[in-house]
Amino acid sequence: MLSCGYVMYLLLISVSHFLYGFIKDIFTSTYEPDGEASTQGFSEVNGIKGYIPQAKIPGYPFPVLLCHTSGINKELIGWKSPRHSHKYYNVILDVPGLEESELTQFAITKQWAPSKTHAPSEPAANFCMT
Repeated sequence: MLSCGYVMYLLLISVSHFLYGFIKDIFTSTYEPDGEASTQGFSEVNGIKGYIPQAKIPGYPFPVLLCHTSGINKELIGWKSPRHSHKYYNVILDVPGLEESELTQFAITKQWAPSKTHAPSEPAANFCMT
């Protein structure tokens, strides 16, 4: 009977050790950063694009825009038509009778541009959020 209890004890230790390792792996990070953090802000990167909801349609030279873009710098869209403004490719403006105040029913894209003098606690980079 003593050997059966000893086997059960070893089995319990083994299972608990396995469960502890499994649970620990779920809740602990193994990520280690590679390189150094940059002091360059988002708006200082040449050619940077923001996340602007778009859909590519075969046969169209540019993607159609799927959000209200009046409050952002159009350079963040990532492309420019030589013939038409971005409004031409904005499908939410194709809804007949839609008033400006009703555009909040769609994704609203915003941009927070950095001010010339920002407090150290404020982020210095601008970004787009939908």
